[in-house]
Amino acid sequence: MRGFTLIELVVVLSIVGILSVLAWPGYASVMHRSLRVEARFALLRVQQLQERHFASYNRYASSMNAPAEADGLRISSITESGNYALSLQTAADGQSYVAIARVAPAGRQLRDTSCQQFSIDTIGQRRFTGIDGRWQIDQGGSCWG
Repeated sequence: MRGFTLIELVVVLSIVGILSVLAWPGYASVMHRSLRVEARFALLRVQQLQERHFASYNRYASSMNAPAEADGLRISSITESGNYALSLQTAADGQSYVAIARVAPAGRQLRDTSCQQFSIDTIGQRRFTGIDGRWQIDQGGSCWG
């Protein structure tokens, strides 16, 4: 007779289960880091569009969705995959801004506790915040790296 005994099958399933339990946190961490690229790319795009808007109108845009003539960038306020929501905070005089990408409530990044929000400002300073809500300047290698 050929085949597996019940004991051999239980042993193999136990080993697979143990390996899965050990590998899952590492896999989740890698997936979170890879999806952060979406937020970084979106903010860099906003930065580029802001500079183009400033060159044309001598002020930064204050809206994501509005057309350029109405002081907007004409882009969606949700990233392509829906993992981050984008927003702008522009000074009253239009001479400075902060673009923010927040984890979307329905997005896959909701469990990424170390990098919940990203921001970039007029001078290119990159910041991030974890679940605690404290903004930190990115020194490279953290959320932006």
